[in-house]
Amino acid sequence: MRAWVSSPDRPADINDEAEWFRETMSEICDMAMPRVLPGRARRQVYWWSSEIAALQAREAELYEGYRAAKTALQLAIIQAKDVANTELLGTLDRDPWGRPYKMVRGKLRPWAPPLTQSLRPQLVEEVVSALFPSRGEHSPPSMVLQPAVSTVDHTSDDDDVPEVTGVDLRVAPGRPADSPSAYRPIVLLDEVGKLFERVVAHRLVAHLGGMGPDLADNQFGFRRGRSTVDAIMRLLV
Repeated sequence: MRAWVSSPDRPADINDEAEWFRETMSEICDMAMPRVLPGRARRQVYWWSSEIAALQAREAELYEGYRAAKTALQLAIIQAKDVANTELLGTLDRDPWGRPYKMVRGKLRPWAPPLTQSLRPQLVEEVVSALFPSRGEHSPPSMVLQPAVSTVDHTSDDDDVPEVTGVDLRVAPGRPADSPSAYRPIVLLDEVGKLFERVVAHRLVAHLGGMGPDLADNQFGFRRGRSTVDAIMRLLV
């Protein structure tokens, strides 16, 4: 089997190595699943006639015309879109509140308060208790749950409802809205937090690479300057 064939002698150029690997994989695939050879020409059946042959030729002619018309239609649509986009961009200076502004406004969704503010306080408490059950002395992270007074008007006296901070709720489709199992939490991170994470991650990688201890030398995933080809070359060595 070519699967156990020895690799080219070292040292080898990476392009030669990739070409050898591609050819070897093609031969292995051909051995496991041979290519389909062109079949023999069909023999003429007894019911075939000149009228059917003429209709078949007419069908091929009409199909070629259809393909040409479809290509012309696609080109015409592309040209019309280019002209319309150019005209649309030209109207920005002449009429800033015209069609471009209306198109953008049409794609914006109306603002709605978070789901935790529109639900009944008792249902919010049940949902939070079902999603984040109490585990004795274990306290969940502050990002998940913060005890606070709900902004919804309370029907009972001094009824404090835990408010979900940094977490929004989504209703699962097909579930009853009054059931705690119908809600799924989703963490909404702001742009400042994401930017701060990128800065910290960059500094950590720079420190580990320069000062140490660095990541394992056999780790190739999610590392700059390393790819799957490097991992394959390591295995072949």
